[in-house]
Amino acid sequence: MKGIFHISGNEQMSLYEMIKRVARFLSINEAMVIPLKEKDRYQEARRPLKTGFNISKAEHELGYHPLSFDKGLEKTFSVASLNPH
Repeated sequence: MKGIFHISGNEQMSLYEMIKRVARFLSINEAMVIPLKEKDRYQEARRPLKTGFNISKAEHELGYHPLSFDKGLEKTFSVASLNPH
């Protein structure tokens, strides 16, 4: 195998959508999450409104099968609760 493999989840979402889903998972009031207008976001470089990779090469050549975003949250926070350091 040669080349570059983009590895991530297979869902594309905005930072706002990701934060809302994390808040929902942690039972935090989603109304507290307020989206910023792009003009109010400070970034050195322009970024797309939604983020994600085309992972088809990794799926096909490596047999890669990512967790869903929600399953990743479950796994991340279950591990974090076992090791608070």
